[in-house]
Amino acid sequence: EFTPFFMVYGAEAVLPCDIIHDSPRVRMYEEREAELDRQDSLDTLEEERDIVKARSAFYQQQDRRYQSREVRAKTYNVGELVLRPPDKKKDKLKPKWEGPFIIDQVMTG
Repeated sequence: EFTPFFMVYGAEAVLPCDIIHDSPRVRMYEEREAELDRQDSLDTLEEERDIVKARSAFYQQQDRRYQSREVRAKTYNVGELVLRPPDKKKDKLKPKWEGPFIIDQVMTG
């Protein structure tokens, strides 16, 4: 609903295409009225930023819940074959996994 430009400057940007195509926003622009609107929008800008912060926190909380719901505890037993991701993956053409490796010791903790 709110663009990053709006969150910084308190008003929507006027794009070059708006000027070229003579949009209603450009056509009906009046300096005096624009200044009054700007003052009004600055008064409500802090409230709108708070709304965005609350919405962002809500979405982050939902994302954390989803991610934690997808995490499954995995137990391994001695003798099983496993794959592991490489220590450092710099080349995108390299395999995503190394192995297989045989588990010879299981550690708890």
